[in-house]
Amino acid sequence: MKTQDTYLISPSTVKAMTIANLNATDDVISYAIRNAQDMHLRLIIGDELLNSLKTKAEQKINLGKDIEEPYSTLLYDYIVPFLAAQSVVEACIPMTFKLRNIGVVRNTDTNADTQDIDNTLRVKAYYEGIACDAANRLADYLECNGKDFNELKNIGCRKNKHYAAIGLYLG
Repeated sequence: MKTQDTYLISPSTVKAMTIANLNATDDVISYAIRNAQDMHLRLIIGDELLNSLKTKAEQKINLGKDIEEPYSTLLYDYIVPFLAAQSVVEACIPMTFKLRNIGVVRNTDTNADTQDIDNTLRVKAYYEGIACDAANRLADYLECNGKDFNELKNIGCRKNKHYAAIGLYLG
């Protein structure tokens, strides 16, 4: 497995931690995880720390090697909750609408009523709030504990209050 393909959370964990139904397809959830991790988490923690965590996760998967502290706390207490919520945000639209040869279509199911776009956006906004709170907790943790991570040692680490969501100023 290439490090760029390593996810820090699984589709089953997203389903267990959120309203994502167990029958939500793993391919849509995986797409959402990739976007949450590579577009949003990367902005919060930076490339070096993200790549280091991916390597540690890959070693845990392939070699059964435990993730040591402080990376374990960072991953399980701060990153996983953020990724779970942000993955639902990323999945709302792809789970509701699909691109087909005839254009954009809305999915329907015989066992459930598909909601209109307003209700979909309401759910998305709800999880954006949860993800923003988790991002704030993550950034606060790294601001206070950045010295514990080799990837952040030579970088001035403080909370970035000028970014549209949240993150750390790494430099």
